[in-house]
Amino acid sequence: MTKNLMIVIISIIGIGCQKSEPIEIKSIIGEFYSVENSEDYSHLELREDKTYHFDQAKMHSCDIWGHFYGNWEIDRNRLILYEGTNLDSIIEVNTNRNLKSDTLIISFSDEFLKEFPNLKVRIGLDTFDTEIINNEILFDKNSYCIGKEIFKYSTREKESTYKYYPLELNIRANNYHHTSHYILSEDRIRFGLGDFNRGNNKKEKLIEYRLENGLLASLSSSNWINHHKLEREKLNKKEKRK
Repeated sequence: MTKNLMIVIISIIGIGCQKSEPIEIKSIIGEFYSVENSEDYSHLELREDKTYHFDQAKMHSCDIWGHFYGNWEIDRNRLILYEGTNLDSIIEVNTNRNLKSDTLIISFSDEFLKEFPNLKVRIGLDTFDTEIINNEILFDKNSYCIGKEIFKYSTREKESTYKYYPLELNIRANNYHHTSHYILSEDRIRFGLGDFNRGNNKKEKLIEYRLENGLLASLSSSNWINHHKLEREKLNKKEKRK
């Protein structure tokens, strides 16, 4: 074995054995974005209920190439994201299209809420969860679009906005999740259990991070996700999204 090859092997072993910085749960809650000059855009939100939302756009494409939801945990100074179970083809979702209505009623059957008592609901650009009252959420589409400046020209273009704006509804409960798309075109969305059957789902690791100089650095990930480094959300990034 040559001397140069031995040096390379020792270097690789040394990198792999680097001690990770300790990660405290309280300090990790919040949003993280790809560091400056990254090849890809990446975004991670870690929530207090131990769920997360991760997305990545390759080469800073205008389109997000993938959204991922699930649970996270800290194990031996490593932050691990586990891929959640997508309910899209399992539960029953009924919608009613109505471009003239300014109101959307999102409702859940008794059986659905009994199965998912800790259900969380988030709409579009919101950074908070929406409260469910008497199995329903009453969503004012018009007020939301005005407040978020979604109407680009005037409210006379309202029906066109309702039809084409890609506003999403995301529901989650522990490692289960579902996303409904283009919800502004509806006046009612009803959720039922459908063919759902809770099983012993195997935990599939999506990404593993360690903390390096205050940055989250991916160590391993699924084949689809590129390696990346994340920094905590900065004020100027938050202002850009308003």
